[in-house]
Order: sequence, then C-alpha cells, then structure tokens
Amino acid sequence: MRIAGIIAEYNPFHNGHYYHIERTREETGADGIVCVISGHFTQRGEPALVDKWARTEMALQSGADVILELPTVFATGSAQYFARGGIATLQATGVIDHLSFGSETPQLELLQKIASILSQEPSLYKEHLIAHLKNGLSYPHARMQALLNYLKAIDPSSIERIEYILKQPNNILAIEYLQALQYWNFSISPLAIERLGTSYHEEQLNDRSSLSSATAIRKQVLSGNHFSRIKPYIPEHALSILNREIKNGKGPVMWENLSQTLLVLLRQATPQTLAHFPEMEIGLENRFLQAAYQSTTLTHLLEHVKTKRYTYTRLQRILCYILLGLTKEKQGRLIDDGPQYLRILGFSQTGQQILQQMKHHAALPLLTTIGKHTFSKQSQTFIDMLKLDLLASDLYTLAFPDVTRRTGNCDYYKQVIRI
Repeated sequence: MRIAGIIAEYNPFHNGHYYHIERTREETGADGIVCVISGHFTQRGEPALVDKWARTEMALQSGADVILELPTVFATGSAQYFARGGIATLQATGVIDHLSFGSETPQLELLQKIASILSQEPSLYKEHLIAHLKNGLSYPHARMQALLNYLKAIDPSSIERIEYILKQPNNILAIEYLQALQYWNFSISPLAIERLGTSYHEEQLNDRSSLSSATAIRKQVLSGNHFSRIKPYIPEHALSILNREIKNGKGPVMWENLSQTLLVLLRQATPQTLAHFPEMEIGLENRFLQAAYQSTTLTHLLEHVKTKRYTYTRLQRILCYILLGLTKEKQGRLIDDGPQYLRILGFSQTGQQILQQMKHHAALPLLTTIGKHTFSKQSQTFIDMLKLDLLASDLYTLAFPDVTRRTGNCDYYKQVIRI
C-alpha cells in the first residue's frame, strides 16, 4: 500500500481539511491516509474545542484512515517541537511514503532551500543569529532576521519572497517539517498543498467561499453562533459530531473554564518556581505573578501580561505548561528522547489494513488501550510521556461545560474509534 501522512490539529475539522485530504490522495495516489493529531491541548496553547476522540471521528468520517495522537509534550511545544514530534511519529510507523502539509507557498524547492539553511546553519547565518539573540530578540524572530541577513549577502534577489514566506504560519510549519526530514535524513517524500481561502489567523468567516480558517470557526462556536453561521464551512458529518458534543455538555471547551484552576496555581507560585517553565524569559514570571493578583479571569490575566514582545500564543503555551506542571527540564528530556509509542485513537476499514502493516514495521509500540499493564517494563521516558498525556485528559475534562461530565481517567475506558 502507498500511505501518506498528515500532521494536524483538526480544531475543529473543516472544509479546508477535507480538501487537503482529497488533494493528498490525488497528488500521491495514496491508498491510505495516516494523520497525527494533537490531543487535548494545541500548539497555540489552548484546549481543543472538543475532545480528541470527537475530532478523530470527524477526520475518519472525512477520509482519514488511521489517527494517531501526537504526545502532549510535542503538541503543546513551539513549531519546531510540534513538527519534530509529528515527523518522528510518522517515521516510527514504518509505513509512510509521503508527508503532505498545507502551505501558503506551494513552491517546495524554495521551502526546502530555507529549511536547508536553517538546518545547516552556515557560519555567517550563525553569527547573525547569535547577535540578534544577544540583542533580546526571541528565537523565532532572531532566526528570521539572521536568515534575511544571510540571504542579503548571498542571494539578495530572494529577500522579498522569503520575507513574505516567513511571515505565514503554515509556511513556518512547513519549513519545520522539511527541516526535520533533512535533519534525520528520512526517506519520506514531502508534498506541499497550497492553502486556499482566508489566512490562518483570519478571525472573520469567508463570505466568498466555503473555506474559512479554524480560528474564525472557533470564534463563532465560542460566541454561541455555532450552527447557522459555521454550517457552510464544515462537512456535514463533522458538524453533526460537533453539535453532538456541545449538546452533551462536552464542548465548546475554552480557557476561561480553567480560570480558577490556573489562578490558584499562579497565586501559589513564586518567581523561582515560574522561572522553571518553558518559554518563561527573565522578568516575565513577575508579570504573571502581578497579573494573577490583579485578574479574575484568564482573559484579564493575558491582557495584563501581553506586550509586543510576548504574543498571546506564547503566553497561552506558558499557561499550558504551568497547568500540566511541564518544566523546562522535563520538556527538554522528553523531547530529546523523541516519541515513545504510537497511540491509536481511531481507524477505518482501510486503516485496519494499515495497522496490520504497522505491527510488522513500526519502530515503537502500538497502544490501543491504556491500563496498568501499559507501563510495565517501560522506560522512565515512556512512563513520563504517557502520564503527561493522561494528565492532559484529566485536566481537560475539568473544562467541560456540563459539570457532571468532569470525571477523570477517560483514557483508561475510552474505546478506539472504528469507522
């Protein structure tokens, strides 16, 4: 079988995702699609709109064949960690021929050129990178400026195009995917599918086509206008699943539902303890502590902490680390060791055949059920990584709108989704 892999969040699944899966089949001739998706918390540092099993069901009903969970430590990290975790997971299946990703710029050769410079880090590029970091720029901004400085010296004609590319979120992820493939010298063939419709961060629904950003769709759902307004932008079966989850009191899940929990954690913290969390620069811990005593909700908290230097996405990721107790030391150790298992969330009939192949070729154990036996004779990294996933689920359910649904241990009894 020819198998294509996709790394996504599907938060929620929409027409653009359906288009991507269909184009992937057409372009690669794939017999099956394996998707690696975020679990209960996303790369933007937010809880997913509905749980990972509902989003798995949406994807399977829309053409995906196997859904694997991206471990939480990668799903909640920076773009680099998110991409590396997703690529390593796909490679570990032992069955993936192609990696398909959405991109504002479908010029694969140009994206690979950028990825190659960032991977190889030529001495001139590295000099500029170090200088920008010393001047206080965040790593992503320092890297972009260093790359532009480097290109001014060797290929000034490409500056304008590359500067545009580096400002587009899907391009940034695409470059990270390509870097990971180059870094490990994996034989998976990359495929860039041009992203259609509105931009990734666009908050308004697209009135000119049926393709809108997940950001705009989430905004409508969170404001209560979910069904009539978003119906044109989501496949019917996915909308039905979203409707079901909301009616059952399991969505929409939002940060505000965890306000009290996070404010308790912050008011108990000290500058020293907060300094141990990833992406917490010197001085930022004091802004969080001050804001924790001035705020009554997470919205107020983020407004107090936000500056031009600190984006909402970064601040939300930090809140996610605090909620999960994920320190710099633990994050670094788990990421360095890479994914430790292939957690199967769901599969189709075709997916069942793919799983049979994975049983023979996978480099990591396949997990379909979780029990005490799961941890037996496993490494400490395996145990810590999986326990973080389980904790993410247990804390996520505390944000369900229906308080009677907020029980824990769901990973132990929830069945794999079969379509």
